[in-house]
Amino acid sequence: MDAKKRRKIKYFGPGVPNEKLRHKILYKYAKNVVFPYDDAVMQGFNQIGEHFKFIQKTEFKSEEMKHKYEPAFTSMFSKSDNMKKLFVGLFRASTDCRPYLKEIKKTGYIENNKCLVESYPNEELYAEIIRYLKEKYPDVRIGYTKIPIESVFLSRPVLFEYALVFIQEMQKDKIDKAPFQEAGAEVMRIYAELGAVTNEIASILRAKHLVKCQTIHPAGGDVNLPQLAVKSGLGGFSKSGNVINKEFGSRLRISAILIQNKIFEYTDNDEHRWIQDFCNTCKRCVRECPTGAIYDESINVEKYIEGIGQHKKASDMEKCHSMHRRTVGCSICLRVCPFSSGADAYSKLKNVMKKQN
Repeated sequence: MDAKKRRKIKYFGPGVPNEKLRHKILYKYAKNVVFPYDDAVMQGFNQIGEHFKFIQKTEFKSEEMKHKYEPAFTSMFSKSDNMKKLFVGLFRASTDCRPYLKEIKKTGYIENNKCLVESYPNEELYAEIIRYLKEKYPDVRIGYTKIPIESVFLSRPVLFEYALVFIQEMQKDKIDKAPFQEAGAEVMRIYAELGAVTNEIASILRAKHLVKCQTIHPAGGDVNLPQLAVKSGLGGFSKSGNVINKEFGSRLRISAILIQNKIFEYTDNDEHRWIQDFCNTCKRCVRECPTGAIYDESINVEKYIEGIGQHKKASDMEKCHSMHRRTVGCSICLRVCPFSSGADAYSKLKNVMKKQN
């Protein structure tokens, strides 16, 4: 590979720092950005990239599972058109904060232009975003919240402390084919499309309203996106750690735009807390996971976070990734989840829990 190509890979284009260089810059100005705790965790794609990249073998929990699901292994990951769109979105998300990095390197901080602060809560703008999404992307929903420091990943400081959170539904008929190719293609489609939607809204906020913001792509990022979705009231945690929404069930992906100021009212609520109680009585994902990545009992208990509570997670990321990687998203746990069975599943299951209690 020639020097020019190596330079493009390292910097994602002339003079645009990649993530590691961005974090190195932000570390120098820790007091002026949102900095993670020393005991912060690393999860999601960051954890996969750092710790699980050498996983080569998928260990099935039974020969029956192996016979049933090994034919789903595919190489479509590198050939998908949506994969190209996904990387374009990641590139754009990784470079959108370039002006802010220049500013912080020059002055030591990012100037607060206080756009939309005086007109808080900007109800018309928030409604305008919802109308725009409903017209162009009817399967996208949004919420707004303050980012808990506990949700910032280890060694990955971010610029701003408020979040406009997005979720997008994955089509049921496609996820019903999990873990085979149709489901994998749908996972990639939503990663790519939601990334594009998030970048698009961020561009509108910057261009039309002078809002300083940082895009967090659904296929990578510096914060715990499921925690932000739950805190902003878009859903509740399942046993496996997926987010369950009342419209989409667990068939969704998440992204965010981090914003400098509190410009909208928070949408935080705890109406979905009952979901974990239901999951403890259901356990279909535990039985159906082919690699045994979801357990009966919680194997890690995350620290208490205000607005979220204490999430007890029962999934093993390494075992999960061994199947996720080979099938482009696996999604068996999403397919078998009762909340994903239809539009009225959430209300029916909630009534079941009310009767039991």
